[in-house]
Amino acid sequence: LELFALVINPEVNGDSLVGALKINHTIRDLNIRVRKLGAGGAQVIATALKNGRNFEKFAIEAAEDDPIQQTASQAIFDALNLNHRLKEVEIEQEIKNHSAISVANFLKTNQNITCLNLTKGWIRGTGLAFIAEAMKINDKIQELHLNNNMIGVEGAKTFAETLRSTKRLRFCNLANNCFKARGAVLLAEGMKVNRNVESFYLSGNRIECVGAIAWAEVLRCNTKLQDCRLAGNCIGIKGVIALGDALVHNTSLKEIDLSHNG
Repeated sequence: LELFALVINPEVNGDSLVGALKINHTIRDLNIRVRKLGAGGAQVIATALKNGRNFEKFAIEAAEDDPIQQTASQAIFDALNLNHRLKEVEIEQEIKNHSAISVANFLKTNQNITCLNLTKGWIRGTGLAFIAEAMKINDKIQELHLNNNMIGVEGAKTFAETLRSTKRLRFCNLANNCFKARGAVLLAEGMKVNRNVESFYLSGNRIECVGAIAWAEVLRCNTKLQDCRLAGNCIGIKGVIALGDALVHNTSLKEIDLSHNG
């Protein structure tokens, strides 16, 4: 079911969604795109989710200037916790650090989730720390999208530890997260020992030459990585040369993106 609306209003269209999901138990995917969600809209969605417990995928996307408040996000994740069929959760909306706590609590209790997408969430390093801690308990996640957040260097340090311990993660998108060179070096240290991740996206982080050299070392020793995206990182000629030299010794990589690195 795909729902497109300008606003979800409890007094206008909320009852229709809640009523429909109370009757229909065959819907597996619920995708909601709205211009404005608001606290009332979030409560409508939470109520609807309690009625529809057979979803395997839940996705919501709202305008970037309409962040989900902590109480609203808690209501949604409390409702999602009642659904034990759920495997994929996508929230492409500003949730910030306070709602990252709700995400972490959800991951700790619902261990069927294999795909988590928190693109454009404005999550910083402290918010990521909650999610990373939850991933130690829930190691079922295979696909993780945290691109277009504000994780930064401290978050990179935290996630490097996650990369060392996770056993099931296959796809990781950390593009556009303000890591810069220091963050890229920290993540590279984690990827040197990771033997599960097959695709890693680090584009748009200004990792520069220092970060590129660190990732060249990853390409030399990591035999599992098949897809590496390092576009738009200002790595310069020396960085490209370092990565090129590493590829001579790499027999597993199938795709690498070094575009927009002039």
